Amino acid sequence: AAGQPDGRLGPINPSNPAIWPFLRTLFNEVMDLFEDKYIHLGGDEVPFDCWQSNQDILNYMKLNGMGRDFTRLESSYIAELLKIPAAHNKSSVVWQEVFDNGVDITSDTVVHVWTGFWARELAAATQQGHPVLLSACWYLDSIAGGGDWTKFYNCDPLAFNGADANRHLMLGGETCMWGEFVN
Repeated sequence: AAGQPDGRLGPINPSNPAIWPFLRTLFNEVMDLFEDKYIHLGGDEVPFDCWQSNQDILNYMKLNGMGRDFTRLESSYIAELLKIPAAHNKSSVVWQEVFDNGVDITSDTVVHVWTGFWARELAAATQQGHPVLLSACWYLDSIAGGGDWTKFYNCDPLAFNGADANRHLMLGGETCMWGEFVN
């Protein structure tokens, strides 16, 4: 309200048990429609300030021994969410923030790297045995002029300092576009 988080809106409320039947139904329907091996679960830019302003969430965290460590709440939520695709023999994809926040993700969970310093992110994720997907180089809404195609073309997803034995974990790249306005 008045430009400040008030706990009513924002990211999903992990303290509400009613989310799980909804999420299972939603993801089951998506997985039935799209028979891909992978499903992207998101997890980027979770605004913890929204959770901090929700008394139900604060009570849930206290009851579950999480203190005020919102990465523990995120970890608990993601761990439960990962079970949904796993029950269908699907691998999950999560944005790099999930990995960066130390969430305990399964070894087959793909870490989707999208921000700067991507080489460091790829090295860290593959060092821990996670498959990776890169988008940082190919955001179509990050344009600088007519020569952007050369920047896109010259990005090598294997140009990171990971161990040679881990390079097979690079699944490839994905072009993204995000924004309120698109021409």
